[in-house]
Amino acid sequence: MTRVYRGVVLTGLLLCACAGPDKAPAPPQRDVDPTIAVLHDSIRADSTNWRLYMTLADQLRHKGRLDEASQAADAAFMLAPSPGNDARLEIAKVHAAANRPAAAINLVKEVEKKRAAGEPVDEVKIAEVYAVLGDTEAVFRWLDRALQAKSPSMQTLKSNTDFLGVQKDPRWAVYVAPQD
Repeated sequence: MTRVYRGVVLTGLLLCACAGPDKAPAPPQRDVDPTIAVLHDSIRADSTNWRLYMTLADQLRHKGRLDEASQAADAAFMLAPSPGNDARLEIAKVHAAANRPAAAINLVKEVEKKRAAGEPVDEVKIAEVYAVLGDTEAVFRWLDRALQAKSPSMQTLKSNTDFLGVQKDPRWAVYVAPQD
């Protein structure tokens, strides 16, 4: 590289570095977790897809990145079609994981009121919140309701890591057995 060219490049770099508040922000670094990185890429491609934000919130919660999970869940809630009960319950799971049980329960109670008013609610999602809270009896109470309602989410129970804490309970076998 010639001396003049090198000087021009260095001058340009210095000007960019010293430009102050008008300078362009540095591009965000790619997340080290490949699953989360792919979700961020997908969100950049379609920032209106609330389900992507929900999935991101779930993944971040499982990684213990609760502040980020909360932000993603809030974004999902803002984008979700009315009534946004699934997004509310994802926020409740983040609160439960962050040891804020009262906030989690308050959100679940809101969703329960909407369910009582006839709005569709996935009972398995409510059971997930109680599983994260560690309330085994409430988990099985909601799984009973999900079983009676023939919730399609019952098919995902075996792979749902939110229920790891209750899988040793003898009642668990009823819910993961093939349904007729």
